[in-house]
Amino acid sequence: MIAETNEMECCIDSCLTCYRTCVKTAMTHCLEVGGEHVEMASSAIGKTGTQ
Repeated sequence: MIAETNEMECCIDSCLTCYRTCVKTAMTHCLEVGGEHVEMASSAIGKTGTQ
């Protein structure tokens, strides 16, 4: 049971790392492009709760 818990925690950590990388990449792109992309980036921040 402990091994399964550790495996699940590792999986969750990997998923969160992937998610953070995707959000960071998307935000950087939106800010570089500007215009409507910045508006989308701002709303995405509110939706993810990462301000």
